[in-house]
Amino acid sequence: MKKPVDNKQIILQDIADKMQLSLCTVSQAISGKGRVSAKTREHVCRVARELGFEPNAAAQHLAKGGADKSIALFSLYLDLGVVTRKLQLLQRGLHERGYYAPIHAFGADVGSKEIDQAELLRNLRSLRPTAIILYTMKLNDEAVDEVRQYIKKGGRVVAYDVPVDLKCDKVLFDRSQNTYTAARHLLDMGHRQIGFYVGSWPVAGNNPRLHGLKDALGEFNAPLLKEWLDFADNIKRRPEENLGVQLAEFYLAQKSRPTAMCIVNDMMALAFINTVRAHGLRVPEDVSVIGHDDLPFTKTLDLTSVSHPVRIIADEVVQLLMDRLEGNYEGKPRTHTVHGELHVRQSTAKVPTKVLL
Repeated sequence: MKKPVDNKQIILQDIADKMQLSLCTVSQAISGKGRVSAKTREHVCRVARELGFEPNAAAQHLAKGGADKSIALFSLYLDLGVVTRKLQLLQRGLHERGYYAPIHAFGADVGSKEIDQAELLRNLRSLRPTAIILYTMKLNDEAVDEVRQYIKKGGRVVAYDVPVDLKCDKVLFDRSQNTYTAARHLLDMGHRQIGFYVGSWPVAGNNPRLHGLKDALGEFNAPLLKEWLDFADNIKRRPEENLGVQLAEFYLAQKSRPTAMCIVNDMMALAFINTVRAHGLRVPEDVSVIGHDDLPFTKTLDLTSVSHPVRIIADEVVQLLMDRLEGNYEGKPRTHTVHGELHVRQSTAKVPTKVLL
């Protein structure tokens, strides 16, 4: 008997029809359960192999009531930086503790209205994982409510990144302090005209990076350059291009250019540097640049940056969850806040003397 040449997915009913057996008998034979003779079980398994039958892992998981070692990692998107790196570290940390941790991630812009976040989490709930580790960036209210339903039915959740209204353990990254540290470094070096890009958060909304920047500027009575807020407001209406290049082009078009730039991630900062250098400017002699995240390549490329402590975040998330799963803690939800560190390299320098005169 040869395997069918078409692309039809073979199911248990196909095997039952082929052998003229009941669906229950075939299911018990393949699962190894029930009162099925060894001869029948062997025959069913042989026919299943010949037909090309592949067991449905999700169905087997649900039949067992949900695998005790399954922990779902949920994220709305992946990137080439800290988001994906944290998921990798979480998966590795859980694997080392004997857990299976599939990543449920979706190729979408953060907060995209085209994605039904609630449906994604509803589908995840249907798999009944032992726990969910939840990346909280831009989750909408409907999605959060799905997580509440999961918690209400006994599911364990650890959320990480930004604050979210859930009764669960959380690990938060302090973006306000992160940007304050970056801006303060530039201010300490004498810069008062500081350009910036603090992310795609709505400027009128609760942007923690903008708060951190304003706090640092306020301590030195330095102005908040409104044209850079306008740039942030308008950028999402532009064609999808490299934001670092757009940022550099906007900088080059200014009649009075800032002496320093505070840019929210290292990739944008490096694209900015490459573009202004291509136009004859020097870094840091003409403009100092500080990035955020402190990705591995920043050390090689001499970019000053404030770290995004991905390993600390991953380790704390795993530990909070293990405390619950292993019965070491059964108290109220805990919240841990982590902070980045400044790493000074060659892309920043004191403000040029000619500017101070």
